[in-house]
Amino acid sequence: MSFIQKTLRSEEHLIAVARAHWIYAAKGFAVFLALYFMGPAAEFLVLTAFSPGPALAEVTGILAEVMRWIGLAVGGMVFVIYFLMCIATELGLTTHRLILKKGLIFVDVQEVELEEVKGAYVDHGLLGSILDYGYVRLDSRFIKDASLPAIASPYKFLKALNHICDHMDESDSLEDVLGSNEEKKHSKKKSQSTETNDQPQDNDEEQISGPVVFEDYEQRHELREEIDDDFKKSH
Repeated sequence: MSFIQKTLRSEEHLIAVARAHWIYAAKGFAVFLALYFMGPAAEFLVLTAFSPGPALAEVTGILAEVMRWIGLAVGGMVFVIYFLMCIATELGLTTHRLILKKGLIFVDVQEVELEEVKGAYVDHGLLGSILDYGYVRLDSRFIKDASLPAIASPYKFLKALNHICDHMDESDSLEDVLGSNEEKKHSKKKSQSTETNDQPQDNDEEQISGPVVFEDYEQRHELREEIDDDFKKSH
């Protein structure tokens, strides 16, 4: 069970969960490589451009080695930070809130009520369109605008967000927001059972009302014949 599922309220349901895109880990690895090879690259440029003597070349080599170890340490830390950001960031969309969770040990949770969201759009560049990731920007009403981390398939997440917000504007009931198929099936079955129960009652009413009208007609006809016979006898 994810962290966001544990923080759900009793009246809300989880619609979608997204995690940070792997582009964060790729950025951290790129920084690691750049810092690690910075020392050897500087050494190569110095030796190629200035053609120093043996003593200066030796000093340059030592400095390049030191820079390599510094780049290894700093680049490794940067890579770990980006990698943890990639695996420890979780974005959840519920029927009432947007929940952003960051961190593994020291967890930071940020929430935005969907009622406060005025608009949302996706920000991605050329690389984001190729690798299918983007940043969802939120335009809020009474709080400052929020920028969510890069996630995969951002337009699917934005579509789900707009769908929930539109239904919340129409109705605040949970059934309208969820569009529960079970509720629809239940109401359909209930209406069918009501129609089924009504049909025999209608037939019974027809069967009862028919003979009553017929008997009444026969009684009137017999009464009229008796009156005609009595009239003829009297004359």
